[in-house]
Amino acid sequence: MKFKVNANWLLNELNPVIPVATKNVLREFSNANKIEINVTDTSLKFIAFGGLVSITKTIENDSEDSYEFIEEGKVTIDALSLIDALGSFGISRNVVFSISNVDVENNTGLLRIELDTDSEQYQSISVFMDEIKLPSQIDDLKYNFKINRKLLIQAMKNISFAVGFEKDFKEFFYWRITTDKDQVRFLSGTNGRFAINTFCGSNIIESDSKVNVLLHKDTIKILSECLSFIEDETIEFTVFESKTTRQTSIKCKDYDIVIVDYDSEINLDYVNEEKILNTNPEARLTVSKIDLDSAIKGINAASDKNSLVSVDVNIDTVKKILSTKIDSQLKSNRKVQIQDLESQVDNIDFSCCAPYISEISKSYPKDSEFLQINYLGNLKPIIVFAYADKTIRSNNDLFNDKNIKEQFVVFFAPLVD
Repeated sequence: MKFKVNANWLLNELNPVIPVATKNVLREFSNANKIEINVTDTSLKFIAFGGLVSITKTIENDSEDSYEFIEEGKVTIDALSLIDALGSFGISRNVVFSISNVDVENNTGLLRIELDTDSEQYQSISVFMDEIKLPSQIDDLKYNFKINRKLLIQAMKNISFAVGFEKDFKEFFYWRITTDKDQVRFLSGTNGRFAINTFCGSNIIESDSKVNVLLHKDTIKILSECLSFIEDETIEFTVFESKTTRQTSIKCKDYDIVIVDYDSEINLDYVNEEKILNTNPEARLTVSKIDLDSAIKGINAASDKNSLVSVDVNIDTVKKILSTKIDSQLKSNRKVQIQDLESQVDNIDFSCCAPYISEISKSYPKDSEFLQINYLGNLKPIIVFAYADKTIRSNNDLFNDKNIKEQFVVFFAPLVD
């Protein structure tokens, strides 16, 4: 194997590949933290597969900006060692890749990277003779859709805090994408609370049918970083499904990404968020996010970091005051002025896990000045909408006013006495 390439240019091309090789890799997975280089006279490929997501970067040998082919071959190396070696040559330096000291029987050898103008300046990296085996492709097409790349990255960031961890509820290890005409929704959650990010507008989704896709929670960190380095405005999702498995592929620019199959027994409709969101509330109220943030700081200060603390919430519909109270070893008692209120009941009391309230401060959009809280009734979910006004609005009006309308909402379960 031998080829010449610009070191800095190649580093930029490899940016999307590195997180796939190194982020949230499966323990003891043979391909983890590795990259395979495969060069021919027509293309240069970089392949990574950490157990959950695979990626193939293909560079066609058809322009002066690509690479100069010398001898074909392939090799597998440590991903971060490759990045460190390339970075050591500085900006705008051309380097030559070659293999030496190969011992197939003992699975050893060296990848040599040297300056094309001075062969006495070089770096060497240990190589592995094993090829990276990509996940087997499923051929039965179920869905195909295109989505705005920046919107997808934003949504993954917004809902990542709510992904589940309970071993007994495997559905909550996944986040969900659902689409409709000019609308896409992202959802994640546990048995206690869910986060929902919905976008509406033209040119954000292109699909021939309604889509319902599950992706494992550990893909969020990988995809967010990987896709942030790709410049395409839209990316294409293709979902394949057989009798036993489901698999998702993503195509953009010169990158082919495959997300491995997930448990086919999981019900894609494991939560009916529409039923909850569309339930007529017994009370609706709005509060200033800044005012609520102050109460949340008090909650955080009184919360025991090593145990789960509950918060008692009272809504005085006469005085228009929302009160939060922690009565444990450390105590907190705060009041928040209600800006607007519609209620069928005189007084509302409920308790919830302290983190569900604390998350409001750090997870809701920074440009949301007011929050709207919908109280559905005793022991029913509490719904908190971002992008509210000072005055109460209907659920369908709780969107921002940009060209691409966005709604962000969390609902959580109150504690049972």
